[in-house]
Amino acid sequence: MEKKKLYICLLLIFLLTGCSVNYDIEVHDQTIKVNGKLVELDRNKWDDIVVDNAAGESEDNNIMIEDNEIDYTKLTFEEFVNSKTIAADEATRREGLEKFKTKEELGITYKEEYTWENTSGFSKMAGVNTCYDYFTVLRNNEEETGKEQLIISTSAKNYCFDIYPNLESITVNLKTNHKVVSHNADKESNGKYTWEINKNNATKKTMQIILSEDTVFTMNWGLIFGIGSAILVIGIVCLVIKKKSTEANKI
Repeated sequence: MEKKKLYICLLLIFLLTGCSVNYDIEVHDQTIKVNGKLVELDRNKWDDIVVDNAAGESEDNNIMIEDNEIDYTKLTFEEFVNSKTIAADEATRREGLEKFKTKEELGITYKEEYTWENTSGFSKMAGVNTCYDYFTVLRNNEEETGKEQLIISTSAKNYCFDIYPNLESITVNLKTNHKVVSHNADKESNGKYTWEINKNNATKKTMQIILSEDTVFTMNWGLIFGIGSAILVIGIVCLVIKKKSTEANKI
């Protein structure tokens, strides 16, 4: 039984390792925040060839090899990360890309903030245009209500699994306090919409969501719990003080 449990644990670890991408997008009132992460959890794959420029990857970021010539054709995962996060590259800094490396993880983080009024930067979000023919972010007035809508959509095919053979999954989480007119997310829970893309569905996996400018009221349970706890503590303190005062008066 113990050996079986160990085998299951090792199998789960194996399934969880590999190159994956995660985008957390929050549309709250007039602010759009993006927190992305490309990570390879298996350090044995850091030296694997993961980019074939002949398959469509841009050659804008050059990697120098030992004989001081430029190799445009193949990049290992670590070379790819380095090429996308060169500290001296002004364009990289503007894109908000940063490298991170620990004993167990190697990858790229991406953090950026946009506004509802100006979504031009959001539509050029790092990484997305490489994966799709188009990533569209439009503001549109709905005819019946006159309310403004934010329409976010992609084309059908995701090319990143062709360009990066070791890529195993892409997860997009969009959380919002706006009313959602329509969406094709794989799952939804408490205002968070999730799309899960993998090699099996990448050729026909569009992402689409339409948000209204109207927002919905959301309960801040953390704040409510904090206020409730404070009131309870104050009540207990008052009771203790009152009890001591009563006992003192009796004496």
